[in-house]
Amino acid sequence: MRFVEQHIAQAEKLFEVYDGTEPLHLYLKKFFKRNKKFGSKDRKNIAEYLYAAYRLGRENRHLDFRTRVFLTIFLKGEKEVALFETYFPDLVSHYEKPLEEKVAFVRNEYEVRDTYRGMEDISKEVNAEAYRNSFYSDPKVFIRLRKKDEALENKLLEIGESHGNACYSFDAKTKLNELLEEKDYVVQDYSSQRTAEYFPQLSGDESVWDCCAGSGGKSILLLDKYPEVELTLTDIRVNILESLIKRFKLYDLGAETIMELNINKEKELLKLEQDFDFIICDAPCTGSGTWARTPEDFYFFDKKQIEKFHKRQLDILTNASQKLKGGKEILYITCSVYKHENEEVVEAFLAANSSFKLVQQDYLHGTELGADTMFVARLIRNQ
Repeated sequence: MRFVEQHIAQAEKLFEVYDGTEPLHLYLKKFFKRNKKFGSKDRKNIAEYLYAAYRLGRENRHLDFRTRVFLTIFLKGEKEVALFETYFPDLVSHYEKPLEEKVAFVRNEYEVRDTYRGMEDISKEVNAEAYRNSFYSDPKVFIRLRKKDEALENKLLEIGESHGNACYSFDAKTKLNELLEEKDYVVQDYSSQRTAEYFPQLSGDESVWDCCAGSGGKSILLLDKYPEVELTLTDIRVNILESLIKRFKLYDLGAETIMELNINKEKELLKLEQDFDFIICDAPCTGSGTWARTPEDFYFFDKKQIEKFHKRQLDILTNASQKLKGGKEILYITCSVYKHENEEVVEAFLAANSSFKLVQQDYLHGTELGADTMFVARLIRNQ
């Protein structure tokens, strides 16, 4: 148990200096690269304890670091029960109970708080308690196979789970590169894959614009279904576009146009020479639907960000919609659980744009599967 104490002590030192300005996994990668004395097991445990502290959230800072770590590990239920016999023996008799009962126990016995900044702003379409409890489990890794291979599919079923439509999930520790050729699959969250259900029926030669393309996940999904579309990809971040281009080369995909464009500014639309048959607007957001993967973002979250994103999202949706042809659809997407980034953006947009109407809007709930929560809205422009 000596190593447990050492690893927790090191995790606490990192907790005191990390400020959330870069993804935690990148911060840890740099730290361990500078400190090669830590072996693989050391790195694994230190990272786990640090992430555990963030999973319990800022609302529980009244508890000391060590207690926060052990309570999160207790709720996750993935360690040997002997660990708790040594440090928190009162948790042992509750270790095998359902998560809801364990959460109730630590609320009563350790004054673990279950309210957090922004909780009141979560959409009523999202189960706030189930969403919060999802932070106590490691999310799954989801992939989409790009080709039919029955032998490979049977092999994947031995180590993972199928969710239909060539989607499979695995434990985060699964080494997929030892099983699959990189070009044959796409790592993409289950809910993100489901956004394809909201694409319109395309004949194949339409013009499509992915206006906040990021690393191209939605466009790869689109091209695998409609390889003949005339695709334009834009993003404000040059480094992200470089990553997108590499992915397209890997998957042997092409696009008519890939360019830097700041969709926040209306005048940037002049860079586009055409209007489009379909627009994907995967808008920047708080990312709250993915916080089970990045609990550090949850910990450092400032509620003021919601309003900032709302204004930015409304500008992006408004500007992008100007390039949509009559009778065609724009698909608004976020990975947020906040109504002010989702339903209320759509409401504000429709109030200011009478030529559009809402076709459909949904939340894609992934928490029970270890996946993200996303929001989608289909908007159509009048002829």
